[in-house]
Amino acid sequence: MRFRRLNSEELETLEQEFIEFLAVSGIEAHDWENFKTTNPDFCEEKICEFSDVVIGTILSQADYAEHRSKNNWILFKFNKDDISAIIIHSDQLDLTENTLNEANLEAVSISKTSKPYSPNKEDELFKMMQQGCVITDGRIFDSIDQIR
Repeated sequence: MRFRRLNSEELETLEQEFIEFLAVSGIEAHDWENFKTTNPDFCEEKICEFSDVVIGTILSQADYAEHRSKNNWILFKFNKDDISAIIIHSDQLDLTENTLNEANLEAVSISKTSKPYSPNKEDELFKMMQQGCVITDGRIFDSIDQIR
């Protein structure tokens, strides 16, 4: 398994997509019901395959993410060959609670960096999400990138 198995709630949400996935794999509803009792390992394998497809698709379509801690707010942009990052640091503000505005801009330092993917975008982003990153719409990254 490349990423992780979807949990029951996630699978329920994607029930129709899973049915279509099984159909594309040549598995009809009555076959699936039979496999659930006669070959549960096969069923688990198909659920894992579906999970990887879903998560891989989400990760490949993500363009931005962020990670916040008390003293650091890191904004990421996923480019074709690398990840750009804007690092906002403050020893005075709790960046998990505060947003940036003109009144507190002097209490932060902002720097930029980038690095190539290791090994690829999807695996890199998945690892980052396991460490607390969340996918975002990129508005904050783009706003700060334009002024810095």
